[in-house]
Amino acid sequence: MEPRVLPVGIGEIRFSDEAGSVLVTYSLGSCIGLTAYDPVLRLGGMAHIVLPNGTAGGEGPGKYAHTSVPALVRGLLRMGAARERIVIKMAGGARILGLAGTPNGPGIGSQNQAAVLEAVGRLGLRVHSADCGGTFGRTMRLFLDSGVVEIVTATRGSWTI
Repeated sequence: MEPRVLPVGIGEIRFSDEAGSVLVTYSLGSCIGLTAYDPVLRLGGMAHIVLPNGTAGGEGPGKYAHTSVPALVRGLLRMGAARERIVIKMAGGARILGLAGTPNGPGIGSQNQAAVLEAVGRLGLRVHSADCGGTFGRTMRLFLDSGVVEIVTATRGSWTI
């Protein structure tokens, strides 16, 4: 039986506890894909974070690191997850499409990485594994039955983190 794919769009956060489902976000360039997973209850969430910070307008909390990280964790806790069991993984933050920043400064990808790490730390949590940087895009998948996070690229194959 094929898993049910639950897409997470740019600037969105999505949760699931549906057995056999897979949360997936596509086209992570400088954006960060962030997963939070409770391995006992087999429930998880994923955010597609666009920018390190900003002022929320009409969009939801998923666009910015400083709002999406707390919203992702809160959502998982509301579903019954235990804070001490939450496993967090991240991917993305690449330097692509001329968004590398100035020669002496960080690009938006590394700014996003730093902002996510800071926001996770403020919650007293840590990122358990990551696949960030480089000059290539990624697709990120969270398999809810196992908690495995798979990274898929167009030119470099796939691997788990």
